[in-house]
This record gives sequence, structure tokens and C-alpha cells, in this order.
Amino acid sequence: MYIRHKAGTILELFLATVSRPRGWVDKGGGRRNVVPRTHQLSTHSFHEAPQSGFATLTAERVSRTMSSKQHVAVITGASSGIGAALARALAARGWHCVLMARRADRLQQIAAKTGSEIEICDVSNADAVNEAAARVLERHPAIGLLVNNAGIPSHGSFLSASPERIEQVIRTNYLGSVWCLRAFLPGLERAQPSHLVNIVSVAGTTVVPDAGPYSASKHAQLAFSRALRAELRPRGVSVLTVNPGPVTTEGFPQTRLISRRSMRWTVLTPERIAKKIVRAIERGKSEVVIPRWMRIAGISTGLFPVTVTRMVAKGDPGRDVPESGDTGE
Repeated sequence: MYIRHKAGTILELFLATVSRPRGWVDKGGGRRNVVPRTHQLSTHSFHEAPQSGFATLTAERVSRTMSSKQHVAVITGASSGIGAALARALAARGWHCVLMARRADRLQQIAAKTGSEIEICDVSNADAVNEAAARVLERHPAIGLLVNNAGIPSHGSFLSASPERIEQVIRTNYLGSVWCLRAFLPGLERAQPSHLVNIVSVAGTTVVPDAGPYSASKHAQLAFSRALRAELRPRGVSVLTVNPGPVTTEGFPQTRLISRRSMRWTVLTPERIAKKIVRAIERGKSEVVIPRWMRIAGISTGLFPVTVTRMVAKGDPGRDVPESGDTGE
């Protein structure tokens, strides 16, 4: 009975998490490259251990890249939550940030506090992304860091959500990352060694029936991010995949978890998430999950897909957030 109770608690927390986007990184996750702890992102020091058949990125090359001018980071979904917190964290380390999102007023507020530039852009629109990227690259030919953070919730299942909403979720959460990477790739290559960070979700490692469109978009984004590692390595661009659990943001306040005393400890702040993302880049990680124990979601789904899907479907129906007032990042 004790084991069953603990398993139910973990499942309940997992159910409350995976349909709420956006979150965290930690020490868990994929392969770690050996990086001296003294190498800080403020100097853009990054070292990838030599591997046969792959390009080697050395700290010396990074130093030469950074010696002439300040490095530039482009962050999508930067009007609130993790994107805004990451802009503050990077600015404090000497990075010059270009903030991209749909809400001009919120971007202007953050830019004023961080000394950043802004670009009003809906990443679901490929033409808009290309136009914004062209303007940014004209001002900053070399881009040291691209963070694909923009994302929105599905507000329903494949049957309950509107066709327009389903299409918008796929375009924003998955295709938005594709369009941004393709548009900014010339800048990343000119700044090599450079970094691409894709903020995915634990929902991309499992299946959530009542948030199917969101989960599907994150599965696609996860496959995109993992596939890019080998493809971008010879171009001097490292890829970090971040699979977050629950984090409280304007669009996703995590009210259900915070209202329960036993679950409050699981919810992290955007500021803490941003700090962990920076640390993951500095340590040369390729993929991280926060918290680490939520890796069980992907592992159990891979081993027992039918059982896990059945348990999730029974666990927490009617969890959708209202579609009005969408402030997804």
C-alpha cells in the first residue's frame, strides 16, 4: 500500500505537470562533456571533449571569438517567464540580448531593464521570422546563442481543441523552432563555437491524452532538437535540449500544484530555471531534465506505452486551462 501510495503521488504530480508547458533544467539528462567549472558563460568559454569523427570546439577558439566584441544572444518567447528571466541572467553576465515575442509592451519593459534590443515577431509565421532574422543579422552578423523558448498551450485534446488552435500549437511550439534555427543559422556559424538551446518539455517524452496537441508538438520539437546535434556539430554549433517540469509563469501559474502544500516544493521559478540553463551550457550538456526524477516519465512511456497512457488518461480529466487571456510564452 505504501508503494502504491507513493506511485500514485508521483503519477498525480506528473499529470499536473506535463500539460503545463515550460520549465527547468538540472544536473540530470544526457551526455556530459568535461568542462572546467571555472569556465563561465560570461566569457563564453565552452569546451567539448575531442571525439573521433567529430569537430572539436576548444576554449582557445572561443576566446578568440570573444576577444573582439560582445557576444549576442537571441531569445524567443522573451516577453515573460523563462525567456525574460534568461534575458536578465545573460545580461548580468555581459551578453547583449535580442528579445523576440508578440507583445511589444512587455518586451519594452524587459529591454529597458536589461539593455536589450527587441523584435516583434510571431515565430509561427515563417516569413515574419525570416524578416526579423534579416534585421537582427544586419545589426549583428554573429549570433553566439539562440534560445528557442516560444510556446503556447493547447487548451484541450485533439477532439476538444479547435482546429485553428491545434494548428497554431504545432506552428508555434515545433515549427517556430525550425524557422528560427534556419533563419539564424548563418549568424550562429559566423560566431562559432556557438550554442542552440531548445526549451522542450517533459510532455515531449510521454503522452498526455487530454493535452494531445501540446504533447505532440513537444514530441516533434524533441526529435528536431536531438536530430540537430550531429547535423550542427561540424558547423561549430552545440545543441542543448531542455525538458522542463512545472515552473510558475504568467501563462501557467501552476495553481493546482501550489494550492496543495505537499506539492509546492515541485514548482520552480523562472529565475531559478534560467540559472540552471546557463549552468547546463557552461558544463557542455546535450540534454537535461528538471527535476531529474521526472526522467521516469520518458523511461516508463518507452517501456510500457500502453499502460502509462491508460494510467494518465484515468488520472486527471478536465485539466485544461481556459483559452481566454492566453499569455503563453
